[in-house]
Amino acid sequence: MSSQSPSILLGQRLKTVSEDFAGSDLQQMVSRLLTILRYRRWSFILPMLTGMTVVLAVSLLVPRQYVMRTIFERREDPILLKLVANSPLNLEIHRQTLRFNVISPAAVGQALEQAGFDGTGLSPEAAAARKRALVGHLASNLQVMVINSGPNHDLIELKYTGDQPDVAHAVIPILRDNYVRNSKAAIRNLQHQAREFFARETEKRRAEVARLQAELTQALVNQPEMAPGRPEWLHERLRAEDLTLEQLNRARHEMQTEIEAREEYLRQLDEQQARGDTLPSPALVTRVVESPQHKALQTQIEKIEAEIADAKTVRQMKDTHPHVMALNRKLERLRTDLERLGQEIVTGSDGTETAQNPWDRERNRIGMELKTFRGKLAQLDRDLAAHQAAKKELEGQKATLFDRQQKHMLQEQALEASRAGLGVWQAKLEEVNRMLAAEDLDRGVRFNTIEECQRPVRPTSPNLNVMLILSAAVGLALAVVVVFLREIFDRSVRSPARVNRLLGIPVLETIEDILVRPSPKRWFTAYVLPVVAIVQIGVVGGLGWLLYLSLQEPERYARWVGGLAAMVF
Repeated sequence: MSSQSPSILLGQRLKTVSEDFAGSDLQQMVSRLLTILRYRRWSFILPMLTGMTVVLAVSLLVPRQYVMRTIFERREDPILLKLVANSPLNLEIHRQTLRFNVISPAAVGQALEQAGFDGTGLSPEAAAARKRALVGHLASNLQVMVINSGPNHDLIELKYTGDQPDVAHAVIPILRDNYVRNSKAAIRNLQHQAREFFARETEKRRAEVARLQAELTQALVNQPEMAPGRPEWLHERLRAEDLTLEQLNRARHEMQTEIEAREEYLRQLDEQQARGDTLPSPALVTRVVESPQHKALQTQIEKIEAEIADAKTVRQMKDTHPHVMALNRKLERLRTDLERLGQEIVTGSDGTETAQNPWDRERNRIGMELKTFRGKLAQLDRDLAAHQAAKKELEGQKATLFDRQQKHMLQEQALEASRAGLGVWQAKLEEVNRMLAAEDLDRGVRFNTIEECQRPVRPTSPNLNVMLILSAAVGLALAVVVVFLREIFDRSVRSPARVNRLLGIPVLETIEDILVRPSPKRWFTAYVLPVVAIVQIGVVGGLGWLLYLSLQEPERYARWVGGLAAMVF
């Protein structure tokens, strides 16, 4: 007797029943599907062939896409990039304007004209329309991009995807060559313009530096006290003027004393003549002695000459220096005074000569001396006024010395700034000259073609395998949909189970169809539908062969289609 529990036995029994039930359901479902397919075979085959025919026919009408490309490189010399800080038309500007420069409508139109697609043999309107159509087609199907870039190079790809390979194959190399030529010309033109601009600006800065340098030099000549190494110049000039004024005042005082003494002597003569006194008879032999004023002037002249020589040799002053010029003016005045002053004077007489009127003769002599001294006094007054004015001017310069020194410093700063600017512009000019020299030696921007544009033998899309699989999938889907709809909307009774389910009575036996005579429907199903299916199979095969030729051997396909069109038309 078994020792297994009832639950375990029941579980195993239930599991076996469940597995058998699932297997029987799957078998029934497969059997039913096969029954449906066998009964609806023409509803399955004909729609499937129809779907494949439609898809293959449409695929023959789909435009063929051809892919062509050319790859070229734009490279700048790394040594030149180190020498030139800011290259005109650098890589970043080139990347930003790449699409416009290569495949803009103007560039495409020019390339079409160069390739010969200018509408020769057509009317002007037709030629213009054809050119517009080609330009629009190429502009929308051409792509240009930088596929690889570095600090001194760009790898550029010009790619075409469209259905006019002959036009693209002729135009793409021209677009590339035009871009290379135009880029080099633009770089060259920009470099020449930059050189002219920098040369003009450099000359302007050089002229400005020369002008500021001349102004500073002239200011130092006219106002040497502003020089950093000569702060004592004004003090020396003031001391010199004070010394000169002191000497002139002393000489004026002496001259005034001489004049007063002689005027007093004339009054005494008048008093003596009025009292009736007798004038002593002068000696007839006179003595000629050297004038003291003449000797004093010579001494001053020698002193001034020594000061001028000391200023030129020790202080390294030039003749245009204000101090030297002032000493020269003073020397000229002293020499003029020396020429006007007589060298000898009469100091006495031996009494051998008798005069008729000794009082008048004595008055005349004293009058001549007074005239001479008064002239000298007037000259001393003029010199005093001139030196006082010069001292006042120096004091005014001393009062404004700080402001003028500040102005001089600002001028020096402006000169240094101008020199710095001149250096910058000269550096830019040298950079442009180096770039032009590099371009002359083919060391500047260079273009190299990496991959030439090749016309593809067969189109890239649509793909043959994809189109065949798609046609089969569409046909199969259409067949399944038709069979499903036919089965859904069919209300006829074709099995005992349906009778049992509809009427609720058991079916004891079934009898197959008894054919008395062939019906039209059966004749149509037996003879017409197979012929239609065979025709559709032939159509599908022919369309598939044409699709194969159009995608794998387009030249052969074009010859076949052209011959067929010639036969038909």
